Amino acid sequence: MFVLNLPIHFISLNGSPLLILSVHNLGHRLATFAMAHGTDSNRDMPSNESAKIAMWKEALKNPPKPYVEPPPVIPSAYTLVSEAGRGLSATAYFCLPKTAVKAPTSKEPDVLSQAVKTLASELQVVKVFANSGSPFMRPELTILKEIQQRCQGQLEELPLIELLGWDTTNVVPDWIAMSTMPVCCDLASLTGCFDQMPEEFIWLVYAQVHRALDFLHNTCNIAHGDLHIGNVIVGYSGSNNSGLPEVKLIDFGLSQCSPSESRLILYMNLFDKDIEGLLRILESILQDSLLKCAFCNCCLEARFNERCAAKICNFYKAVDRELGSYSYVSSSFPAKLWKDYGSHAMNAVDSCSDTSRKHIRDVILNTTRIRREVNEAKIEEILATAYDEASTSCSVQ
Repeated sequence: MFVLNLPIHFISLNGSPLLILSVHNLGHRLATFAMAHGTDSNRDMPSNESAKIAMWKEALKNPPKPYVEPPPVIPSAYTLVSEAGRGLSATAYFCLPKTAVKAPTSKEPDVLSQAVKTLASELQVVKVFANSGSPFMRPELTILKEIQQRCQGQLEELPLIELLGWDTTNVVPDWIAMSTMPVCCDLASLTGCFDQMPEEFIWLVYAQVHRALDFLHNTCNIAHGDLHIGNVIVGYSGSNNSGLPEVKLIDFGLSQCSPSESRLILYMNLFDKDIEGLLRILESILQDSLLKCAFCNCCLEARFNERCAAKICNFYKAVDRELGSYSYVSSSFPAKLWKDYGSHAMNAVDSCSDTSRKHIRDVILNTTRIRREVNEAKIEEILATAYDEASTSCSVQ
């Protein structure tokens, strides 16, 4: 056994000590090797230097083959488009339901382009778990089912992903399918992308994340458990991108649903963790905004003026003060914050200027450009294949 570029140390293999030495220059110095010492002498190494070097050269002729990742196992009802992301226990993929793929009328660029845009709106995220029967999967499916049930009868669409399907062939399903947006990215991806973030975008994120969290906590009795800027996505679900983006919470892998009798215990722990997560999200986008207050002309990066009476200044100060004195997040703070700023946030969103809408849209479209191009290219390939198969079928008939 030979070792390159390793410090000197001893290890044990099957009870026999191995001395590992470093190799500094294979061309000019002796290539040292690891030798097992023990009663079993069948592994004696050559004693002369030329034989040792020859053995090194022979070993280098057959380097280990690089690891090739096996192809993803996608449920048979879906067609893979691209990878959306991966975590410790699962990998998420952008997929199309096979029932949604219809052959276009022709391969003309205009026809195919319109078909791609239409089919892109049918994209779903299929989360495939790494190990069959993963213990992380069952709670997430249970949580999403509970949310789906509680959402029934809601007058407005909630800023939460929707459960669209799951594996019914196994006792513990291996995958779940969820809604997504054809144009979307998480808040973490937008960090540093705005030259100066429109104030309306801050109020939009605040209003929607607060609404989602309020619904989870007070209607569903569910703690998200992993709330941060990477688990909040913004984007556009339709072909019309002229309005403000949608904001949605994702990834319920660490969520927990509390029975009513233990609500207080969960609220004091996981619910407070969610509240801190909300404040961290607000802190992150406020500090990244490079926003200047119209009243005091103070950039948030240098902290807003303590004496300024503007809503955005006071909002930042309230969030910063709660996090700065954090030893225990007050469970009543989100309600108090919403009472003080909720109405202003909603008014700011409703009266968002066309200039701000365009600025937000341009940043999101630019941030998602590469992913959109990859997805659209794959969807075009899928449609072209469907057209060829339909044409061949007609010819045979």
